[in-house]
Amino acid sequence: MSFYSAFATYYEVIFPFSETVYAFLRRCLPSSGVVLDVGCGTGHYAGQLAADGFAAVGVDLDAAMIAYAQEHYPQAAFQRLNMLDIAALGQTFDAIFCIGNTAAHLTQAQFAHFLDAGRRSLTPGGVWIVQVMNWDYVLTQPAVTFPVMTAGDATFYREYRDISEQQVTFHTRLMVGMWRFSRTPHRFTHCARRTSALRIPASASPRLPTLRTMPATPSIPLPFRRTFLFLPGKYRV
Repeated sequence: MSFYSAFATYYEVIFPFSETVYAFLRRCLPSSGVVLDVGCGTGHYAGQLAADGFAAVGVDLDAAMIAYAQEHYPQAAFQRLNMLDIAALGQTFDAIFCIGNTAAHLTQAQFAHFLDAGRRSLTPGGVWIVQVMNWDYVLTQPAVTFPVMTAGDATFYREYRDISEQQVTFHTRLMVGMWRFSRTPHRFTHCARRTSALRIPASASPRLPTLRTMPATPSIPLPFRRTFLFLPGKYRV
């Protein structure tokens, strides 16, 4: 069983639905249409969008996360899928969003592929939202420890170590009562790409992408705040 599969049962407790995040999404998404949530986890944002009238689709690589989403948010459509393969869905979307720590699991080459796949999956003028870590800050640190998240008898620990321009090691540990779910270390290769290096060729459009910052949340206070990059569908990467 993968770490995320073991974590699926506790995900909604550790990372509950955030009204702040949802309000941010609603301000930036179109008022209606077909929306794709990439790396949807247990599906609460896609589920709420479906409840609010959107045709919402959520994809995640972890089978347990998708099973939870399908059971608890049946009004949205969920599918187990690698985020690099969103073109395999065979449809276009009025908006695509990828939030949380999802994009950081990709190498720099994969990240470029992911951005291009997202652009190609958008309807003309569609909205493409990607949330990334503040790598400009992270790359100045020998290690980054995230705030400890506690809910009931569950406690979740996260830390970035071995930080370089190429990758970081993501250590995670979930404690539930006396039980521990983790690997030592639990490794993921992250795209250690600075937010300032995310650029679109000027020839792609007379306008530039818009960078906005979501208000800090309990799990991501300053200076760990992440930045959202908005890429309208006509941009090339």
